[in-house]
Amino acid sequence: MPMRRCTVCRVELRQERLIRLVSFDGKGITVDLRGKLPGRGAYACAQRRCLSGALKGAASRSLRQSVRATEPENRLKEVEEGLLRLVREGLSLSARRQGLTIGLKETLQDGSAGPVVAAKDCSERTRKMVDQSERDVYVLGTQEELGHWSGRGPTGVLGLSEGPAAHRLINNLARLCSLRASQVA
Repeated sequence: MPMRRCTVCRVELRQERLIRLVSFDGKGITVDLRGKLPGRGAYACAQRRCLSGALKGAASRSLRQSVRATEPENRLKEVEEGLLRLVREGLSLSARRQGLTIGLKETLQDGSAGPVVAAKDCSERTRKMVDQSERDVYVLGTQEELGHWSGRGPTGVLGLSEGPAAHRLINNLARLCSLRASQVA
């Protein structure tokens, strides 16, 4: 997996865990969440401080051109909404392909060691059991939202399987949770 360096904090991470920024003719920066837009890219950590700094102009060095600073707060909100949209699409696609286990009992009985998505309003007992499973846990949405995104009724826990689609979903979950957990310095 290719490694890239954040234009702000200079930490080197896997490309898929960073947020790609692209400049079109030096007229501003476009956020490329899928990593598919043409042109030279700059990368920022999925942290508010790093993404804000890159949007304010720190990405100019990596893009090798001067770029006009953009409104970081509005753009951060757009990035968060875009990542949430990608996560919802990924969960829906995984559910259609039977790439999700739905519910606590089913997820914990599943033999895979794939990550778990837990609702932020799940019970304390459920949270403890998920934490004891020694899997990566991403807390996202309410039980109602998780159920809606997976095409089922309200659920507190979703288990993710392996495969390319699940891999993209996991990376988007990690970026979204990292962005939500960070604070502007």
